[in-house]
Amino acid sequence: KIEGINLKKENAQPLPSLLKKTLTTREWMVKGIFESREKDYENPFRKMLYENEDAMNAVIGKFSDNSFLKQEQEAFDRFKKEIASVIKKMK
Repeated sequence: KIEGINLKKENAQPLPSLLKKTLTTREWMVKGIFESREKDYENPFRKMLYENEDAMNAVIGKFSDNSFLKQEQEAFDRFKKEIASVIKKMK
């Protein structure tokens, strides 16, 4: 609807382009999630609550071990594969 395409009336020709835009949007979202969470780890006001980085990591965990970030990355990787598979089948 945003692109002004009615898939019920159109053929499937614009679909690969729309899927690629969807992938780009999802990638932007995942990148934003990582950047936002990274700011939590780099924020000097948050860091001052802890004696040192090891103490902070003991309480909130390491950035690299964050389960939410891992989950989002895995979901994005699956999404990329699904999009690639759909586009491949359309050719």
